[in-house]
Amino acid sequence: MIIIGADHAGFELKNIIIEYFKEKNIKYSDVTDYDKNLNDDYTDVAIEVCKNVLKNEGNLGIAICGTGIGISVACNKIKRIIATPCFDEYTARMVKRDNNSNVLCLGGRLEYSKNKEDVLNIINVYINTPFEGERHLRRVNKIRDMEDVFGKKLWE
Repeated sequence: MIIIGADHAGFELKNIIIEYFKEKNIKYSDVTDYDKNLNDDYTDVAIEVCKNVLKNEGNLGIAICGTGIGISVACNKIKRIIATPCFDEYTARMVKRDNNSNVLCLGGRLEYSKNKEDVLNIINVYINTPFEGERHLRRVNKIRDMEDVFGKKLWE
C-alpha cells in the first residue's frame, strides 16, 4: 500500500496523485485527508506518513511539502525510514535501486510538479523499481547500524 500525505504546500499535488491512484486502482491511504490547512506543519505529516509506512513491510510512502526537502529531513529522523526527495525519473530509480528508499518526497512548489505527466512518471518509476540488493544492501545495513547508535556521541 502507498501511504500519502501532504502539508498545505503539497495539497494540490497530493490530490492529483490520489486521482491517478483511483484511476489505476492503486491501493493507497491518505493520512492527511482533510481540507487544505495553512497552519499545518510538514513535520506532523512526516510522522503520520512514516508511522503508517512502518506498519507493513511492503508499504511505501509519498510525503509532499513545498520542496520535498524539509519533509525528507523530518522523515529521516524516524528509525527505519529512508526518505528521499526526487526531482526526475532518474533520481526516483536510483533511490529505490541503490538505497531501498521507502518514502518518496515531492515538492508541490517545484517546476516539475506543474506537469502532471512528469510527476506521475516519477511516481511510477519509484513504485516499480526494485531494490538491487547485493553491494547496496551492505550500505543500507550500515545506515541501519547508524540508526541504532543514533543519540550516542560518537566523537567522545
